[in-house]
Amino acid sequence: MEEIRNKVAESQLININFKQLLQEKQPQVLDIADWLYEKLIVREEEFKKCVEQHNWGQYRGKTLVVYCSEDVIIPMWAWMLIANRVTAAGGKLIYSSTREIEEKKLLSIVDSLDVEEFRDKRILINGCQHPAVTPETYCLITQKLQPVARSLMYGEACSNIPIYKKK
Repeated sequence: MEEIRNKVAESQLININFKQLLQEKQPQVLDIADWLYEKLIVREEEFKKCVEQHNWGQYRGKTLVVYCSEDVIIPMWAWMLIANRVTAAGGKLIYSSTREIEEKKLLSIVDSLDVEEFRDKRILINGCQHPAVTPETYCLITQKLQPVARSLMYGEACSNIPIYKKK
């Protein structure tokens, strides 16, 4: 009798599962609710003091997801101050509403992937029914991996759709 072979295991596919990425990697997240006066309003002087005292250096080379967990109106200049500090520290910033925080966390994780580990590899991006996985996530992973991958596919190992193949 012939030995049963696992052709999927032998295929040398690198499998990217977004749900697993969300569980394994925790991006940098900043909730500015504590910087609000009585968690209700932004007072310019107090807010600027919080911005000034925050350790922005910890985000160097990283992507920060920033949001406010309180349902209040934050003036646009407050977000701009934060973006200015993150950029000056050498980091990237993604804004999120509370409702979109999981989506933004996943985008942050994908954005910070080290693409070198995928160089010249066959990569399978799993189809995932997780609320945080949006078309934006699939677009970002494609843009990040296409320049280095040997091939990109979507789906499962037994049934996939070719997206890209290096010529």
